[in-house]
Amino acid sequence: MIREECVHCTTKEEYDFVCKCFNLSFSNSVDEYINKGEICIYWKTGTYSDLDYAIEYHTVISFNEWCKLTNNYLNNKQIENKGMIKEMLDILEKTYTNPILRRTTVPLFMSSPGQGKSTVIKQFAESKGVNMVKITLSQRMPNEVVGMLMPDLKTGKMVAFNSYELSKVKPGDIVFFDEVFNGTLKQSLDATLNFFEDRKFPNGERCDDIMIIAASNPQGLINLTPQIKERFIRYDLKFSAPEYQAYLKNKYGMPESISTHLCTLINKEKFEMAMWDYVTPRSIEKAINQIGCDIPSPYQDILLPFLNAEINSPIDIALLGVKAGDKVPYLNLLKLIIKNNNDVETSKLKSKEVSLVS
Repeated sequence: MIREECVHCTTKEEYDFVCKCFNLSFSNSVDEYINKGEICIYWKTGTYSDLDYAIEYHTVISFNEWCKLTNNYLNNKQIENKGMIKEMLDILEKTYTNPILRRTTVPLFMSSPGQGKSTVIKQFAESKGVNMVKITLSQRMPNEVVGMLMPDLKTGKMVAFNSYELSKVKPGDIVFFDEVFNGTLKQSLDATLNFFEDRKFPNGERCDDIMIIAASNPQGLINLTPQIKERFIRYDLKFSAPEYQAYLKNKYGMPESISTHLCTLINKEKFEMAMWDYVTPRSIEKAINQIGCDIPSPYQDILLPFLNAEINSPIDIALLGVKAGDKVPYLNLLKLIIKNNNDVETSKLKSKEVSLVS
């Protein structure tokens, strides 16, 4: 009798990866097994929570062994999280540059609010030098999505009118539908799904060579039928602490001791709770701007104002009037950075206004 292999996974990332490779879907919850740190995936029929049982009746191999045996080598760093932004950009690039994918698929990015999905998509469009049209679907009536039929007073016939926003889209441009499942009217979603499938306006004009992107939050989803789900290729994005810490360091000089604390709070956030102030990258960014402009912020305590940061930047040394290596309260440094950022943005705005007048 040939003993069939059972893959022993120790993290949910490993478990999800094996399931994805074999296109497996299990109806029973695995949360209790994950917490034990012993997840076994039987290749043919399902999961086993009892590792001893699996060892008795199957050949148990580790996840890394399985990767090598199946030529699916993937080290732990690769499966943990290569970074939300990097993952999004990788998917967008591959979809955009492949003419078949660009004309036939709609990548759907799902993540908690405030993670920066819209910003990444906007920056991707800018990097390609193309126009991006953003439509927040939860705010639209059916006739406001792609167009509508209107009666002609002279002939009495119904005339098709295209959406003004979408009619300006050119080949190679990007159309971004945000909040596709968050409080959206069924009729609005139906109109959008038809556009996804046909890439055609109400008057019959086609717009095949555009890239359509969708995004939604997993909280408060409308009822999603199989007909809706099959229109999208879904990507569940995970918050990347290293990526966000690098951003805070580069933009605000934030010490790791603070950014680590903030990332811990973000990862623990539960949006189903009744609290008002949610800790997300977006809310932290707004709070930093408030604090930097001497406006009281509910996040002031979160940013650990008592922490002293070492000053080494020549610009910071000159502006603060300190010596290299001196330590000052981090919030003092933060206010200085925000002031400099504001001065730069203000000068840019004034230059733009002058050029428009001239």
